[in-house]
Amino acid sequence: MARFNEGCHNALRLHRELAERGLAVSERTVRRFVHRLRENAKPTTRPLVPKVREVTALILTHPDHRSESQQVFLKELRIRSQLLPSLDNQPRQDPLRDRFAAPGSPK
Repeated sequence: MARFNEGCHNALRLHRELAERGLAVSERTVRRFVHRLRENAKPTTRPLVPKVREVTALILTHPDHRSESQQVFLKELRIRSQLLPSLDNQPRQDPLRDRFAAPGSPK
């Protein structure tokens, strides 16, 4: 049990180690026991990481059009990131307007 908790989940390896210690146990018994331990082991949960597309869309959304939950989420992102707070100081630009504007027209 200690070896399983240390990260050794290979039934064949555990069976060999038990045999080296002089324990007479079948490989099948060890395999079934390890299978039960794997089933009962709690899955490790990874923190949810937002997708780049979601964050980009949120940043580009006009502040007046963000929902309350989006505003809270963006605030949390700004706390975690060093780059995001600097975006508040940038003038809002419309990249499509700038790209397709007629030459000489005001931007």
